[in-house]
Amino acid sequence: MLRDTDTRHDLAAAIVSLAAEAALLEARVKVLREELSSVNDRIRTVSEELNRRLVLPPTAGSGRHNRT
Repeated sequence: MLRDTDTRHDLAAAIVSLAAEAALLEARVKVLREELSSVNDRIRTVSEELNRRLVLPPTAGSGRHNRT
């Protein structure tokens, strides 16, 4: 009977451990999704700025680069 109790205890401990790990992984996935969204926003902003600069002709005397 003692062995059966040990097995149940080990199983319960494994379940608790896996549940805790799953919660940590879910939290990490949420953080990574937020960071990926932020990177995507920055890429979009840079892309829009590059497109804007390519469409606008350089102003007189501005040289090769149109810095603002």
